[in-house]
Amino acid sequence: MAIFHTTQVDIDRKPRIIGNIRKLLKDARAAYATYERQFDIDAMAKDIDDLETLLATVESPIVFCHNDLQYGNIMVSHADDDAVLIDFEYSHYNPRGYDLGNHFSEWCYNYHGDAPHVGDFAKYPTVAEQRHFCATYLGKDADAAAVEALRHEANVYANATHLFWALWGFIQETQSTIDFD
Repeated sequence: MAIFHTTQVDIDRKPRIIGNIRKLLKDARAAYATYERQFDIDAMAKDIDDLETLLATVESPIVFCHNDLQYGNIMVSHADDDAVLIDFEYSHYNPRGYDLGNHFSEWCYNYHGDAPHVGDFAKYPTVAEQRHFCATYLGKDADAAAVEALRHEANVYANATHLFWALWGFIQETQSTIDFD
């Protein structure tokens, strides 16, 4: 992931995550008007405002992000154990913490099980797993403070991924022809 984050792509580098979440909220509001009322859309709007305030407290460099780095989008070569990322439809520049937080959150989902939309948050990476991941991401010269700062960054930004995918799922439920139970 660290190598992927060094990718330079000739596109607008303005982060999209908050804008994308707000767009999903707008779409959800429109769908919500004709859908069973099962959640408080106005509270969700406040959550987005609060999230934006929270994210502003955490430094996170803008990098080219995959934005959907779950196990199904990581191919590993049996010949040399190299990892290859696939499925770039959500890729764009965003804060690094968003990609890391999304990856941590994806540990909780089994997309081949009976309930792929239900996260098992007991599978969220432990502190030790997060430290190992962050230390590997930063490289062999990373000190403990840098590892802890990256862990914090990822965990704060994980909140953004939860809002994004929750709204995305609601939109899918209201508009998709795929059966989303």
